[in-house]
Amino acid sequence: MNKKGFFVSFAALSLLLSGVAACNQAPASNPSSSKTPASQASTSSSKSSSSKSSSSKAPAVPTPDATQQLVTQVATPDADGNGETITWSAQDANKDASDGFDSNGKFKAAGDYVQFTFNASMKMKARLFVEMPPRTGSSDSAYDREAKTGNQSIWYDYYNGPDWKYGVTVNTIQIDQNKMGTYKVGDADVDFKELMYQDFLADGASTLEAPWFEFDVLEGRNTIRIERTQGYSVSMKSFKVVGTKVAA
Repeated sequence: MNKKGFFVSFAALSLLLSGVAACNQAPASNPSSSKTPASQASTSSSKSSSSKSSSSKAPAVPTPDATQQLVTQVATPDADGNGETITWSAQDANKDASDGFDSNGKFKAAGDYVQFTFNASMKMKARLFVEMPPRTGSSDSAYDREAKTGNQSIWYDYYNGPDWKYGVTVNTIQIDQNKMGTYKVGDADVDFKELMYQDFLADGASTLEAPWFEFDVLEGRNTIRIERTQGYSVSMKSFKVVGTKVAA
């Protein structure tokens, strides 16, 4: 074989070997093939969104007691029809209470409770007031707002905890008493933690009406449940709901 033929055959062999190598080599990656198909991505996104939606907590729905008998109440509508005042006795025959809620309206121990269901003729934003005798004497360690001394204001216990004396739910919705803000006493805006019995005790009176929490009143049945948690219990004589009508 001459040299020219030899070189031509060698070149042909080289091309043949290159072709075999190319066939055996893995195909080049296609950038678009690494992406999730649009339909699959949409399904995945939908599942993720659905999972987040189902895991989020649904808002609580106000639910008054459907079986408790209504209290014997006195309802007085406002003259302009834009609200009403509803009162009832703490010893109403239709109350639901633990044995520790005594005839003086006092809760004997933590965990004792009382529950009432009343009726409102309209949807309202209201405040609850509680009639009670004042607490006096050194044994009560009554809180003094000016001196910042003492253990017990009307609603707050500075000695144990410190924390609120009662837990409250209205239509199964828990009231956050830390959000109650202030109440006007004379010219001063006083934090609810610091309200004192003498703030509301008129000269010569044996009882006072203490303001407490605001809450949403449903048109129709409403259930209030009060449970003692700590501190010195007040003696609750009667309750008064003072409300202003809101849009239905």
